[in-house]
Amino acid sequence: MNMNILAKKRGAATKVAILIGIFLVAANAPGKPANAQEEDIDVSCYKGNLEEGNYIGNLTVTDPDTAGQSCNSTYYDCDGKCFGCFPDLDLSEEVCYDDAGREFLK
Repeated sequence: MNMNILAKKRGAATKVAILIGIFLVAANAPGKPANAQEEDIDVSCYKGNLEEGNYIGNLTVTDPDTAGQSCNSTYYDCDGKCFGCFPDLDLSEEVCYDDAGREFLK
């Protein structure tokens, strides 16, 4: 009978150890995916029609979705009509974002 109690205690201890291990792994998991590390992105700001090349200036952002919004809040001349663009090496084109964070290619 003592062996039966010992086996139950050992089984319970194993379950507790596994739960603690899962908790520790989850607690140490990064908040963002590994490829979403913050890095500085150099953005060129353009006002209105991109084909006309209405260049306003440059700035640096850490989140590409905010490129247009950052251009509009940084440069008074934008009047809320600027786009933030930067080269995307994977696409071999420039990716642009408007003030609402919508993405399009230049």
